[in-house]
Amino acid sequence: MASKIFKMNTILVVFIAAFTVALGSKVPVLIWSPSRSMVDIPQSYAGKTVKTSEFTNKYLSPLTSKSRDHHLVIFVQDKLSLEDFTNYADVYNTDSDGGAFKNVKGFMDEHSSVHLSSVHSPDVAIDNLIEEFQGKLQNVKSEKDLKNLDLATGQSLIIINLSPVRGAENEEEALKKNDQQIANVVQHLNKRNVKYSAIYTGQDSAKIDAESHSSHRHLLSTVEKANGTFVNQTCLYFFTRGITLFLQIKKNNYTIHTNKSDEIDGDKSTCSNDTAVLNLKLKSVNVEIE
Repeated sequence: MASKIFKMNTILVVFIAAFTVALGSKVPVLIWSPSRSMVDIPQSYAGKTVKTSEFTNKYLSPLTSKSRDHHLVIFVQDKLSLEDFTNYADVYNTDSDGGAFKNVKGFMDEHSSVHLSSVHSPDVAIDNLIEEFQGKLQNVKSEKDLKNLDLATGQSLIIINLSPVRGAENEEEALKKNDQQIANVVQHLNKRNVKYSAIYTGQDSAKIDAESHSSHRHLLSTVEKANGTFVNQTCLYFFTRGITLFLQIKKNNYTIHTNKSDEIDGDKSTCSNDTAVLNLKLKSVNVEIE
């Protein structure tokens, strides 16, 4: 069936995301695996916070019930936030190698992966998993522990506590060292031909104080668009390379997509004390409805 071209004068898309002032319990989670597909693991939409129970049921449970010889490796940092990726991963550069998260970015790009931008208290879900796990629980605190991992038979839950980042003299260097530690563990598992899935998260996220928030905004204000749209408000930072809308009109499904940065306007986005409204307006564009 031939596609039809419609002239769209204005499409107004409003995302409303509530943010608490203290962001400590909302933490990003990265999941990847070189030995299993993530088709049964749901992706998370921008602005949505995954509840602790949902994280347990929809993410941790499938990763520990796939097969008896498939291990789950959890890398836990004392703190991890979206601001860490914004500040140290060079996320607005399309040619970035990942910055301080170079190895983690490589694993996410190379393997089946899921990125959750906000999970409520993932450490609580992990603690519950540790208590209820029926296989072998193994903690890695040193290189010796890594070499002595018992992975011959049965399923293991491997907990790796990374070095503290909060309070480090150079936070970026601390993140780089942890990224390298993650790479060392992955390299060891690969050498042993181990089937595994990996999770990288933090016990909590850092609260942004006024001084760091101000300097962070100044830094991002100087970043070029990098083939995308960047919204910079007082309490809201949003970057996109495209917008896709899925519509249902009279039982017919339509898809509208644009990746033209000059056609996406986010200037009317607003912030209040505890709420951010991301207002994205698609200007007059020709869109293809399939």
